[in-house]
Amino acid sequence: MSKTRVDKLHYKALKIAIETGQVKLVTLDKLLNCAGSPVYNPWDNLMPLLVPILLGLAVLVLIGVIWGLVVMLSGLVVYVLYFRSHIAQTINHRAVLMAISSYESWLSLWKNEGIAVVMSHDSKIGCKSPDGDWKTFVVLNVSELMTKKIEPSEPLQITSENNSKDG
Repeated sequence: MSKTRVDKLHYKALKIAIETGQVKLVTLDKLLNCAGSPVYNPWDNLMPLLVPILLGLAVLVLIGVIWGLVVMLSGLVVYVLYFRSHIAQTINHRAVLMAISSYESWLSLWKNEGIAVVMSHDSKIGCKSPDGDWKTFVVLNVSELMTKKIEPSEPLQITSENNSKDG
């Protein structure tokens, strides 16, 4: 898809809105945390599971079966209670950085399911990928930013808001 001047203006307004906090990028990590997603990294999921399993195997061989199983189960509990939410935050962070990096990256992210842009002041006003029309969302909600001059600002502070549903 070719990038026209109007497309650049739409993206510029969206980028400014995300950076200033007027628009939030909401991620569904279960849809983005799979092969084919532009923000997916298999090591995010593999390492938190691989380390306790290998450590548990070493304890199992060196000390005993019971202690090895205790180490493995402890690692599983830590994974469920901590690492799943950490992975969701990492994916959200990666998605926001990708969204504001370039127009092409934004399009690559948008064509996959798992993200939505919503207004910060009212999360009912939004647009979900890939079927939603993000350009119309921009025109209807933040069109004044399409002509705004970009001024140097503070670095973007990324929050860990996502819609991860465990279960």
